[in-house]
Parts: sequence; C-alpha cells; structure tokens
Amino acid sequence: MFKKSLISLALTVATATSFAQVYIQGAAGQGTVNVDAAAPTTVKKTATGSKLALGYEYGNGWAVEGMIISFGKSVATTNTGTTADIKATSFAIGGVYSGDLGNGHGLKGGLYYGRNKADATGNALAAASVNAQTVGGVNVGLGYSYSFNKTAALTVDYDLGNFKNQLALPTASTFTASLLSVGVRFKF
Repeated sequence: MFKKSLISLALTVATATSFAQVYIQGAAGQGTVNVDAAAPTTVKKTATGSKLALGYEYGNGWAVEGMIISFGKSVATTNTGTTADIKATSFAIGGVYSGDLGNGHGLKGGLYYGRNKADATGNALAAASVNAQTVGGVNVGLGYSYSFNKTAALTVDYDLGNFKNQLALPTASTFTASLLSVGVRFKF
C-alpha cells in the first residue's frame, strides 16, 4: 500500500510539473543509531540503512524534498545475554540548496522536519517490545553528487536525525541516528 502511494505521488508530481525539475533518489549505506547504554551492556550501533527521496527543483539551486530514511538499528546486549534491538526511521520533508561546482560535481545541504520513530524489541526489555510514539524533530542532510548527464547522478549523502524521549528504556530515552549512503538520482 505504501509503495503504491509513493509511486502515485511521484507520477502526480511528474505530470503536474516540468520534467527537468522532478527527481527521485535511492541510496543505501551504513546507518548508526547512537543509544547510550549503562554498563555492563554492550551496544552494536551500526547496521545497513537506506533512503528514498522525491524532490522538486524550483530554481536557483533551491528544491523541496520529501524522504523516507531507515537509519538501521542498534543492538544492545547485556552481560547475561539478553538483547534489545532499537530501530530508527524518519519520514521527512524540507528545503534543499544545491550548488554546482562545475564539471558535473555538486554539493547539497538540506534542513528537514522529520516525523521520527524508534521501535525497540527484545528480551532485555521489561515488555516484549516498545512501540514508540512518532515525534517531530529537526533532521539535517549534506551531500555530494556527480552528474553523468542531465538526468542521472551518483550521490553520497550524510543524514542526521534527532530522536527525543521516545523509548521507555532504562538505558536511554534521547539519541541520534545517522546514515552515510551512496546512491543514484534520476531527474524526470
């Protein structure tokens, strides 16, 4: 259902606008979910993450962009062997500025309002799982791109999200998550 909605949104935007101004970007990379845990708990903070972005360029380097980011998960393990998985996801929209450095190279910076959600599961929790309430937060994104032609580009992005007071865990309730990703962007 969600994929159909995203495809429908992309087609609607594409038919309502000039084709050179709409873009879609997919990327994957290393996500980091920084959750502080009390000793003697160890935490594996990195995992594979991904992002999907849909944007509209409206001139002079400015664009509006919506994206879905999976930052991956953090796995906390206690000295008794119990574990807790903490997954971080963001649905964000914001403003982006892209600067052209010449010869196909470009830089991008964005400030987003994200609906950030964290879920925790595992036998280290008092309950079997903690379904956190989705809360708003500010996300930041920085990126580099290399354009092969007018429609396709290679991208390298760093996205950072802030998660506040979401998990009723004894170890942490506030944390950040980041994603360093490599992907492709196509303009329509």
